[in-house]
Amino acid sequence: MLITSGEISLLELPNRLVHSSIAERMANDLGFPPPTLTTLYHTLAQRGIGLIITGHMHINPGGK
Repeated sequence: MLITSGEISLLELPNRLVHSSIAERMANDLGFPPPTLTTLYHTLAQRGIGLIITGHMHINPGGK
């Protein structure tokens, strides 16, 4: 069942594999994601994860 397609409201997913939101804690001191974080999400997508929910990323210094 995990490899069958699914829907969440209007969002169609190719399968039911989900990478849940976690705190990767990979951002630099200014809050910018390093290339390794981009590589992580790219790899997950390439390996067929149907839905990737990104981890915590602050857009304001108070969000650290």
